[in-house]
Parts: sequence; structure tokens; C-alpha cells
Amino acid sequence: MRVLQQYRFNIRTKIPFDQWPAIIENYLHDQNLHHHSFHYYLECYDDSDRCRSVLDGIKCRTCRSSQSYCEQCRKEASAALRKGTACERAVKENPFLGAIHTQQTQYDTTQSLHNFSEQSNRTKEDIYAICTKLYRRYGFSKSTLLYRDIDFFGRRVPTSTPDPEHFYYGYQGSGITLFRSCLSNDNAIILTVESLWPGDVPDATPYADALSAYLPGIKRTAYTKLIMDDDDPAYYDALHRMAAPLVVQAGRFFDDHSPKICGSTTPDTKVSTAALLKKFGKQYGYTYRGYDYYVYSMEKRLPGGHCLCLDFVSSPSIPRADPCISLCGLGFRHDIWAADFIPQNTQHFSDYLTQLFDCLAEAEQTVFPALLDLYPQTPDWFVPAHT
Repeated sequence: MRVLQQYRFNIRTKIPFDQWPAIIENYLHDQNLHHHSFHYYLECYDDSDRCRSVLDGIKCRTCRSSQSYCEQCRKEASAALRKGTACERAVKENPFLGAIHTQQTQYDTTQSLHNFSEQSNRTKEDIYAICTKLYRRYGFSKSTLLYRDIDFFGRRVPTSTPDPEHFYYGYQGSGITLFRSCLSNDNAIILTVESLWPGDVPDATPYADALSAYLPGIKRTAYTKLIMDDDDPAYYDALHRMAAPLVVQAGRFFDDHSPKICGSTTPDTKVSTAALLKKFGKQYGYTYRGYDYYVYSMEKRLPGGHCLCLDFVSSPSIPRADPCISLCGLGFRHDIWAADFIPQNTQHFSDYLTQLFDCLAEAEQTVFPALLDLYPQTPDWFVPAHT
């Protein structure tokens, strides 16, 4: 089994993308780390077919816009075709980027440029030289730079060709992924340290702490990803089948015993969700993980090293705190129960949490053990990913 200790630094818009490579270069130098290969992956949308259908009138047959918009629509389509896609413009000015790869899906067409076939750092300085142009001049929808097969702990684990589908979550091997999207603020630097299990899985936190020093004020999240060997899925599938009725039983337990405190969609006052969760978490032995992407997360280690994950899904429009309970560990994750809840005021939320945490404490003694005892020990290095 491959173990990936991953640390996501949520840069968002706090540091311009063209400054990231210098940060990584300084980090690698100071940590005496080396990477085997450097890759780039640049992606854009190809809207040329739609533009051509506008100019030849085919698109007009099904268009419901006012005729007053037609001339403007044709001008925009003509300009887009003359301008070309981001990939076309970039290759014209930088031939080293190579061939354009086209991907057709049910919904759209994308183009991409990459150097996945290279097993070296040959193009790194060339990419650095045009880094500011990637999103400012060319306007790529996604830009990814990858420092592949880094020798963390003095060892290098060879990996297969990168898969762009995983770049948002980080490269699936020892490396550092620089991911930028113009479609959202989910821009991040993802540090990944790979180990093999069974075997020595040293704590990679010092490497993450060292990178944090270069990124002051940047929030990071940590989690462990497991990639099964060929024999592992069958083993865990058998355990999951045995666990299935116990998962249902645990869900019914919370249906019957969870808090029945209700609330309206118009709270009386603003509630400090984080402060209350930290208070109750400390009282009941949970570690508060923080707030990210509208989710407050906390967890508790159970016998066998397994984790009880408790998440509260929030909403900017309505100050919700919808609880979600899951159990996870080495090779498994089971979603147990979820509900809707809108705290009306601090006392209302406090009463709800008292009942919920008491219910969780009872489940630890009654319905959880039989389920968790099916699975092998979860090692200390395992860090669960949250909702």
C-alpha cells in the first residue's frame, strides 16, 4: 500500500502565482532536497467550434437572444477565432511548449500543453521565464507546475506518469504541486510525501512546517491518502461487506438518539460556531481541525487507532451547522449519519451540542466497537480527510 502524507497550503489570491516557483526553489535548497523531474500542465477551453457555428449561422437557428445582439455576437466570435486559444497563442510565442493536446467531453472541448514524457528538469527555466504570462497574457484556465519524485528522508520512490485529473488534490507521489485556476480561488501548493506500508512511514510534518515558514499567514490542511496494492481491494471489500449492516445499525442509533432540538431559518443572534466547537471538543476529547470550504471539522482517536470524524457544514447565506458523522481508518471510511441544524442563539446551540456529544459518547460504548473491530489497527501516522 502506498501512503501519501499530503499538506495543502491554501494560497488563494494572497501570493501571485509567478512568485511561487522562487519560494519552492528556496525551500528545496534549504532543505537539501532534489526533484527528479519538472513538469508543466497548461489547460484552456477551445470555443472555436461554437464561434464558427455563430459565423456560419448554424448557432443562430437555436439562439433565443434578441436580434439586436446578433451583430455583437458575431463580432465576438470573429475576434475569438482571430485571437486563438491560450494554447495556440502560447505555442506560437514559445515553441518549446510542444504539441497541443485536445480533449473532447460531453460538455466542452479543452486544449492542453504538457511535458509528461520528459524525465528531466530541462524545461524548468523556460517555464519560469514565461510564468507571469501564463494567466496574464495567455489566460490559461488552469496552470500546474510539478516538482516530481523529491527525495524526502533521503529516499526517492519512482512514480508513474502524472495524471492531470489529480492535480487539484496534489500529485500522487513524493513531490510538490503548484495549482492555479482562473475559475475559482482554490489556488494551492500541495506537498506530498510518499512511503510504503507495511514499512517505515516517518512523520512528514517537519517538511510541512519548513514550507510553512516560507508561507506566513497561509492556512494549511493535512490528510493521508492511501493507494491500494493489487491484493488490497479484495481484502477490504470483504470487510466492507461485513461492516455494511453495522453501518446501518449505527445510523439508526443516531436517528433514534440524536438531539431533537429544532430551529427556524431566522436565528435570533449570531453564534460563534468555532468557539463552541472548541469548547465542547476539548470537553469530550476531540481535536478541532478548523474551518475550510464552509465546513468546521474535528476528530477523535478511538481504540484501534481509528478516527471518529465530526463535521459541521455551514453556509454563508444561512448560518447553519449541519452535523455529519463518519468513522475512518486505514483502508476504510463509513459515513454514519447527517442532519440539518440551524442554531438560533448561543444557548440553543450549546444545548444541541450537549445532547449530540452525549449521544456520540454513548455510541462509542455501544454501536461503534463492533464495526471498528472488523478492521486492522490504524497507525498513528494516519490523518483522515474531512467532508
